[in-house]
Amino acid sequence: SKSLRIAISALVVMDVHNRDTVNELTQIDIKSKSDFDWLAHLRYYWNSDGESALSGKPGSIQCQMINAHVLYAYEYIGN
Repeated sequence: SKSLRIAISALVVMDVHNRDTVNELTQIDIKSKSDFDWLAHLRYYWNSDGESALSGKPGSIQCQMINAHVLYAYEYIGN
């Protein structure tokens, strides 16, 4: 179906981007989780104790980039 094709296309695009990001981080030889080139990427951390695991409200996934920390709130990512 059209909606399935759109969903799979979005997943493929994200997977290719993630592959390229890992390759880039490997090539620039990241040595520590405090290296700027690692910190400059948007990262997601799952907190198993977060309330959204049960309620659906933001609280289980934290987005981090450099020194910014924001709770993920199930934002629309496109398509």
